[in-house]
Amino acid sequence: MKIAILADIHANIYAFNEVLADIQKESVDKIIVAGDLVGYYYWPSEVVNICMQDSKFICVRGNHEDNLKLALSEPDKLDSLTKKYGSSYRICLETLSIEQVNWLLNLPQFLDLKIGNTNFYITHGSLKETTEYVYPNADFKKLKENISNSKFTILAHTHYPFIHSWNDKWLINPGSVGQPRDFGNIASYFIVNLETNLIVPKRIAFPTKVIAKHVDIYDKDVKYLKSVLQRGSK
Repeated sequence: MKIAILADIHANIYAFNEVLADIQKESVDKIIVAGDLVGYYYWPSEVVNICMQDSKFICVRGNHEDNLKLALSEPDKLDSLTKKYGSSYRICLETLSIEQVNWLLNLPQFLDLKIGNTNFYITHGSLKETTEYVYPNADFKKLKENISNSKFTILAHTHYPFIHSWNDKWLINPGSVGQPRDFGNIASYFIVNLETNLIVPKRIAFPTKVIAKHVDIYDKDVKYLKSVLQRGSK
């Protein structure tokens, strides 16, 4: 049995489609998404529709889903969210159906489940908080305290991929599909083969020019949204 592990798609349908094409070649049985399907970029409905309609997907919510909830419940916060993150939440409110919004906001924050005979614990930030960062260079104490009782603990949020192990348990951050922060135009995810215990990091290039054009249209003053796509490139 093969499992794809990904996170932080951030409404980037171009990166998501490239990763899905690669996943299809792997013939996976399940696709874990550790939160942040939306936020930052401009195609939330397309991304959410794929995850909703395909029974292979197992999703938890991230801090950007919580931000969307905030934008819905407290509309006066939308301006500050837009200033920090760009127009993504406005586009969510304009394009997501009621069904899609309800599905997103009802995703679990933490998910403890068994796939085959293997236990997974999935969340977005840390074992304590959705918004807490656990970086690849975190000290051993912090890494250890974020390894659950399951064989695989899946975290995200940092947009930097890593893998650590302790006593035959694995802590995996798959990095980001839609906004990788090490190499900005190369999506990151992992494949786990439960039969061979092989864990494979995957990097898949995606087109950034079309995304940059949309940033210029919607968020030309939010320079980060374009500059992050150029990280690591020469």
